[in-house]
Amino acid sequence: MANVNEFEFHPRIIAALKKAHIYDLSHVLSLSASDLVRLTRLSTSDVLVLQKTAANAVPRLPMVTAFDLWKNSKALLPEFERKRLSVGCHLLDQFLKGGVLSQALTEISGESASGKTQLCLQLCLTVQMPVEMGGLDSGAIYVCTEDAFPSRRLKQMIDVLHKTRPSVVNSVLMDNVYIEHSADVDDLWKCISQKIQFLLRSGKVKLVIIDSLAAVFRCNQVEVDLVKRARQLSSVGTLLSRLSSDFRIPIVVVNQVSDIVESNSFSLTEKRTPSLGIAWGNQVTMRLMLSRTSECITQEYDRENSSDPVAEETKTFYSANVRCLRVIFAPHLPNTACRFIITQGGLQGYG
Repeated sequence: MANVNEFEFHPRIIAALKKAHIYDLSHVLSLSASDLVRLTRLSTSDVLVLQKTAANAVPRLPMVTAFDLWKNSKALLPEFERKRLSVGCHLLDQFLKGGVLSQALTEISGESASGKTQLCLQLCLTVQMPVEMGGLDSGAIYVCTEDAFPSRRLKQMIDVLHKTRPSVVNSVLMDNVYIEHSADVDDLWKCISQKIQFLLRSGKVKLVIIDSLAAVFRCNQVEVDLVKRARQLSSVGTLLSRLSSDFRIPIVVVNQVSDIVESNSFSLTEKRTPSLGIAWGNQVTMRLMLSRTSECITQEYDRENSSDPVAEETKTFYSANVRCLRVIFAPHLPNTACRFIITQGGLQGYG
């Protein structure tokens, strides 16, 4: 945003702002009137003038009618276009009506080995595809909080992608995926508020993935202060939503699940629900849940697009477990489900 020197403030006000290390109007807007009075030692009337000038300097978008938004008219400015990021499979994109929403916070929850990380890795590749192919023509930042980043699996998926789409895949796909590790809530907050914002402003990335959020809130907490945790979750969710809206990008957060046992007069039933409770759930725009099923199918081995030279010589068929992708809630989708399998190239819709 504009520097304070670009406006015709009284020299006394500019000197007070510089003394308080406030150099641009975005910093002014991030502070309350009382904080500005305390930091700058200016009068209340001076602070009100300062805030009004800063507010008027914010660029305003033109008016758009509800009918224009409903039609998603091509005449709309980019600020009003809500793009979707392809997941890299036609059947899954069709199920999700285009893919993962931009300007939204998407949660992917599920039990262990249900395919959460596989889907996130696939999104890291599709975001680098051209816009006409469902991508955003940019990179991704991947924040790991549990295990080391699965670079070998990503390389395997890239090798398959090179064979299936040689005309659009370049050799720097891995260079456009930026990796960060966060061990606790404080590390994660610093990563989001500083490193991620820096990369977003640079234009190098248009996808943020956190795998997983539950890990930093559930680890090493013997006595959990639920009120404090709810505030931290609300702060993290609010910041992620703001970044998604300001930069018009999709943000994907992986979550774990908890088992809840419900009893009635005759039996006990077990139900899986996303972790972190309602304090986090209220921050989410779109919630997807992945799960394993007992169904198993036999697939013919794709020798042509294989990235494993040993398997190419020994395998003809392989067994694949069928998994389920369910929409728990979304602003544009009903509560439905579809099936998929995981191949060398990533998630693939089935049936």
